[in-house]
Amino acid sequence: MINNSGINPLFYLILIIVSVFTYSLYSSVSVQSISPYDTDTAASPAVTDTAPVTPVSPVSPGSDGAFISNAVAAAYMEVISYLNETYGAGYVEASEGDAKMLKGLSIVRLIDFDGDGNYELFVAYGGEDDYFTRWQAVFGCNEDGSIYVLLGETQVSNPGTDVSPCVTFMHKDGRVYLVMIQEIVNGAYYTKVGEYMEPVLYYYDDFWEDEDYSVNGYPVTKGELDVAIAEFEIGATMERIDIYYNLDAEAALVETQETIAVLSLYASGG
Repeated sequence: MINNSGINPLFYLILIIVSVFTYSLYSSVSVQSISPYDTDTAASPAVTDTAPVTPVSPVSPGSDGAFISNAVAAAYMEVISYLNETYGAGYVEASEGDAKMLKGLSIVRLIDFDGDGNYELFVAYGGEDDYFTRWQAVFGCNEDGSIYVLLGETQVSNPGTDVSPCVTFMHKDGRVYLVMIQEIVNGAYYTKVGEYMEPVLYYYDDFWEDEDYSVNGYPVTKGELDVAIAEFEIGATMERIDIYYNLDAEAALVETQETIAVLSLYASGG
C-alpha cells in the first residue's frame, strides 16, 4: 500500500514487472479463435465525444452502476498524487493550428472495465521530455485500500502513420475495452480479466508490405482481418481522447479535474 510520503518502492517495481508481462500478452495469451469469417460488411461502432464524469457516491452507484468506497478513493488519490508530483498536473499547450495538446497527468478516469461494480483507475501522463502525454496505466484496488497494477506503464495508442497519439475506450455489452493500436500494424482490445488487463482480440495488419495478417495469432487474409475487427466492434460505442491534435482539449482536461475532485472528496470521507 502507498504511504503518505510517496509511493512505495515495491509498488514501482511491481509496475515495471507488470509492464513487461502485459507486453508479452500480445503473443502469449490464449483466446478463442475468431472463425469462420463472414464476408458481409459489419456495422461500424458509434462514436461519441467525451462526457463529464458523474460524481460517484460510496453508498450509491455512479451512472454506470459501479461503486467506490472511501478507502479505494484514498488509495487512488495516492497514485494520482505521486503522478502529479512526478509528471506535473495536467495542462494544455498549443499544438497545430487551432488544436492543442495534452501534457502532464492529463487523463484520469474511473472505469468499470469488467462490469463487476467496482471502479478501476485509468491514468495517462507524460513528463517534459515526453513532449505530450505519452504513457498510460490501469490500477485496481482492494476494499482494504491496497493497490494492484492491472496494466503496467505502456505507450498510448498512435493508430495513424503520423503523430496521432490518443486514448480510446470501447464500450460494449457491459464491458469497457482499452483500444491499443500502434501505426495501424499492431492492434489490441484490452479489458479486465481477473487480475490483469488482457487483450481479448489482438491482430497484426501488414500495412506496409501487404503480406502477413493475423488475428489472435491465427493467419488470415486482409479481408478476414477487416471483418473480424468490424464484427468485434458491432454494437460498440467508441470514446476517443486525442492527445496531440485536440480541438477540445480543455474539455478532456476538465473531466480529469472533476474526476480527481470526486476522488479527493470521498478520500476525505465526504
